[in-house]
Amino acid sequence: FAVLVTYSSTRGTSTGRAATAPEAFTYTVVADFEANDLLIIRNNDLTAVASIPTQGVKPYNVELDPRKPLAYVLNRDSRDVSVIDIQQRRFLHKLPALDIPTGEMPLQMEVTPNGKYLLIVAWPSEALYVYDLRSNQLAATVPQVGTGNIAIAPDSTRAYIVQGGLFNPNQLV
Repeated sequence: FAVLVTYSSTRGTSTGRAATAPEAFTYTVVADFEANDLLIIRNNDLTAVASIPTQGVKPYNVELDPRKPLAYVLNRDSRDVSVIDIQQRRFLHKLPALDIPTGEMPLQMEVTPNGKYLLIVAWPSEALYVYDLRSNQLAATVPQVGTGNIAIAPDSTRAYIVQGGLFNPNQLV
């Protein structure tokens, strides 16, 4: 699951999105917006055990692959996604063919429960980008779906997006 986390470091206070790693909730991973890193924090003593450069600008959101030890990091200002191996604690690559146009800001991201697709919502177009993680290709772009949070059905067949984000949180697409 993902939560919004505020934490302090030697660089000051930062806010980022975090996800708890599946290894019996031993670690939490946090996108460090200010340092352009992915932090891996040990849950039992809240110690940062790794700081991995994302190779992107302003990492904003992190999602974990449900089937592999991978973290997908949404880099807001560079408009791309970094792939991090959380077991080896190293940057692997950026997703190819993820062409989010200049002027678009990716806001939300979610991996389908079956691990096959990565869904990204961008602003101001409110477009949904569906990225096929098996072929490493952009599979579809759906215009004007909203800018809110993404929820995906457990069987990975449907995605629900809050249309209008903060402006109209009761309408789903």
